[in-house]
Amino acid sequence: MKKMIVIAVVLAALIVVGYSCGGGSSSGSSGDTTVKHIAVDPYIVGAKFFEDLDGDEVQDTGEQLSSLTDANGLFTFSSPLTTGSFIVLSNTVIGPLHNGVSYTGIVKREVTSITESLVASPLTTLLANGWTAENVVDVLTGAGLAGITVTDLTKNPMAGVNDLTAVTEAELVQIRSSIAIYSFLSIMDQIITGEGYALTYITFTNYAVTTTPALQAMVTSIKTCLSHTLLATIKSQMDGSGYTLPSVTAGDIIRTSVAMADWIIPQVVANPTGFDPTPSLPLYATMSYQLGVNFYIIRNKTNFIIQGALSGPAPSNPLKDNAIPGILTRDTLGVNDLP
Repeated sequence: MKKMIVIAVVLAALIVVGYSCGGGSSSGSSGDTTVKHIAVDPYIVGAKFFEDLDGDEVQDTGEQLSSLTDANGLFTFSSPLTTGSFIVLSNTVIGPLHNGVSYTGIVKREVTSITESLVASPLTTLLANGWTAENVVDVLTGAGLAGITVTDLTKNPMAGVNDLTAVTEAELVQIRSSIAIYSFLSIMDQIITGEGYALTYITFTNYAVTTTPALQAMVTSIKTCLSHTLLATIKSQMDGSGYTLPSVTAGDIIRTSVAMADWIIPQVVANPTGFDPTPSLPLYATMSYQLGVNFYIIRNKTNFIIQGALSGPAPSNPLKDNAIPGILTRDTLGVNDLP
C-alpha cells in the first residue's frame, strides 16, 4: 500500500513539472522560444528588442529582452509575449547593423499574436504609432508607391524577393515602401523635435508642407535606385563577362537602395520642402549601378567575379574608380583584399 502511495506521489510530481515546463499547457508552448520574429529594414543584425508592456517606449525593469537578431533578422523571446504590448528595438545594445553599417533607427511592432511570427519593420512602426493601415496606404500611394495594400504592411518585405533574378514593379512595392518609410522617419527625426520615429498621422498632416515633399523626394529617389531595370543591367554585365558566374539577385539592388537612401537622407534634411531629386536621377542611376555590382562582388567574393565585373559590356567600369563619392570605397568593400 505504501509503495502504491509513493508511486502516485511521484507521478503527480512529474505531471506538475511537465505542466509547468509547457509539456501539458498550450499557453506554455506558445512561448517565443519557439516563435522566431523578424526585424527587417532590410534585415537588422546584432540588435535586441524589448517587450514594452506599458507603451511608454522605455525599457523598464521587468520588461524582457529578446535574443540578438541574426543575419536574417530573426530573434526570439524566452517568455510568452502579451497581446497588446509592443516589441521595440532596444537602445541598450551597441552595434546593430543593417546593410553592414550602424543602424540608429527605431523599429517597433504591436503584439497581435503570441503564437505567430511577428515582422517588425518601418511600416509596422507607423502602425504602432497609431496610424491606421488605411492612413499608411493612402500616404504611400499619394507619394508615388501605388500597389501597396493593407495586408502588405505587416509582412516581411524581403520575403520572396531577395533571391529573385528578375523582378516586376509589383514585387518591389513592399520593399520600396519599407525603405521609403525608414528614410522618411530618419529625416523627420532630424527636423521635427520630439517626433522622429514616433511620428503620428496627426503630426504628419499638421506638418504636411514639410513632411509630404520629404517623403515624395525619397520615394522618387528610391524608385530609381531600386528598379527592375537596374537588376537587368547588372545581370547583363555579368552574363556578358565570358565567365560562368552566380546569378545577380534582387538582394544586391536592395542593399544598393539602402546605401543610396542613407546618402540621400541628409540632403533632404538640409532642404525638406525644396529638395528636388529629379535633376540628380541620372547620377543616382549610375551610382546605384556601381554599388549594385560592388554588393554583388561582396556576396560572391572570387577572382572570377572581379574579372567578370571588369570585363563585361557595362555602361561604365564599376571598379575603375577608387571611390564612389560619399558612400563606399574599394577598401570598404574589401575588393583590394580579395584572393
